[in-house]
Amino acid sequence: MQQTNFPFEAIVHDDASTDGSADIIREYATKYPDIIKPILQTENQYSKRDGSLIRAVNAHVKGKYVAECEGDDYWTDPLKLQKQVDFLEAHPEYSLACSDARVLGTDGELNWHRYNSSREIPLKDVIVKRGAWIYTASMLYRWELMQDYPDYARNCHVGDYPLNIHLALRGKVYFFAEKMVAYRFLTPGSWSLSTKINESYFNPWYSEIRMLQGYNKDSNDRYRKYFQRVMGKIAIFYLRKVPSMKQQVLEVLPDFPKWLNLSDKLKWWKIKLGIKSRKSNS
Repeated sequence: MQQTNFPFEAIVHDDASTDGSADIIREYATKYPDIIKPILQTENQYSKRDGSLIRAVNAHVKGKYVAECEGDDYWTDPLKLQKQVDFLEAHPEYSLACSDARVLGTDGELNWHRYNSSREIPLKDVIVKRGAWIYTASMLYRWELMQDYPDYARNCHVGDYPLNIHLALRGKVYFFAEKMVAYRFLTPGSWSLSTKINESYFNPWYSEIRMLQGYNKDSNDRYRKYFQRVMGKIAIFYLRKVPSMKQQVLEVLPDFPKWLNLSDKLKWWKIKLGIKSRKSNS
């Protein structure tokens, strides 16, 4: 549905699925050979957890800009690419353009609020608001800025959050107040619903902390208070879910209680004293 005055291609990756998706991709690749560029795996790459999936997709990227659209989301504005490319072409100081979205939950559309008007997103918001603040399906960014993407970001258990930080540290981020895409939240088949937090979750937690520490170091501590605030909130969030992680968390972040606001400090003392919350999942 995209209407542009420039050529674009859609790199469609199928990770050895068994539901007939590959046949559908082949059909579209036959109809639109100049647009649809299929990558059809015979062995699942995601399960390897060694970066194979990302490397496979990135090897096919030839464009100046990249826009992402994961399997559970979709674009709604036929001029999405045109508007974003026009903006980045006219504003070389910007590394990323994104937009508002229709957020679809199990009970209908959610009223998630970002900004009232189109504007630059402050670096503070990119860091502190975390990955869900910028909808992945709404993003379009300069591919050249990804050539120095660090291993600590590549190995993080989430993909959108480190990508947002990486781009925001290398240029400005622009937000279109228009709802150009649809983003699914906690609906069947979505990533947000499949995430489970239990005793085995320390490694994913640690990968996110390592990513934040890495970008803090690479930015020469200029935004340390923002990174510390986020790491403290992440620690509290997971400790409330899995209090048994307490010793491991303190070994990695011994000073994190100092970074907490008053509300989170109260949560920390409850965890420390072994006081169970009435709403353990809150």
